[in-house]
Amino acid sequence: MPGWKRRCSSTSPSRCTEDRRRGASRATVSARAALTTPPPDSWRHAGPAGAGAGSGKDIPARHDAPHPGQPQGVPVSQWFYAEGNRERRGPLPAASIVELFRSNRIAGDTLVWREGASDWRPLTDFAAELGLDMPAGQSSAPPLPPPVQQAYIIAPAPPRPGLSGCAVAGIVAAVAGVALLAIGGILAAIAIPAYNSYLTRAKVTAAWAQLQPLTQDVARFASASGHCPVNGDSGFDSPESYAAGDVASVRIGRFENGHCGVEARFQVPGRQALDGKHLWLDYDTQTATWTCRSDVADQHLPAQCRG
Repeated sequence: MPGWKRRCSSTSPSRCTEDRRRGASRATVSARAALTTPPPDSWRHAGPAGAGAGSGKDIPARHDAPHPGQPQGVPVSQWFYAEGNRERRGPLPAASIVELFRSNRIAGDTLVWREGASDWRPLTDFAAELGLDMPAGQSSAPPLPPPVQQAYIIAPAPPRPGLSGCAVAGIVAAVAGVALLAIGGILAAIAIPAYNSYLTRAKVTAAWAQLQPLTQDVARFASASGHCPVNGDSGFDSPESYAAGDVASVRIGRFENGHCGVEARFQVPGRQALDGKHLWLDYDTQTATWTCRSDVADQHLPAQCRG
């Protein structure tokens, strides 16, 4: 126990106060002396903070052996370098830095610092000062590897609720089938009657062409004899003898209007528009002209026979 504490236990209060004041003064003097005491020789200031150089506080440095001789022209100063730009080495004389560079132990991009420098800098910045023969910006750092291309895997989208692809395809096919049937029905409703009418008209036209030679014979006979020929007259056969194609028989004679004429009867089973119908060719002896008539519907007749 300090003496002033022992004395305070048995002396007056004023004496205790004086002893406390003296003890505090001695403690303050001891603290100031400790702050001004220099660090040991094994600790040196590393200079400004740099890459791998610590934070600039007093830290122990690893000492490499100094160069035995200092060449002329090289400044005498203490140098530090960052080994691998991570671990600080030094202090070293400038000649040692030169020797390390020439032996390829350090390169132009090695960070160095010397007394009086403001910051850690690449060795190339001190090339002229150290007498090093190297181009500015020399670096032994290996080139950066090419960027690795990362493969991306695209996950399939989760199935959506609803109909499957097959069901949708089936529905589409069904709708298309119904549409085709409807279109086919419409086309059939239009095309089939038109086709039947075309066939009927073609048969009537063929019968009209078949009678043309006979009409010439009738006209000559009427002009020569002054009356209309009939089946059985000279040059004219029976009605059935003229049957050909869709024509079942041809009658020759005088019509009710007094004109000579030819009547052809059709026989086309299964074709109601033509079966049993007639085609009449009427000859006017006064005008020597022929007129075509028929009991077949007009849409099935050729143009020369429509009334």
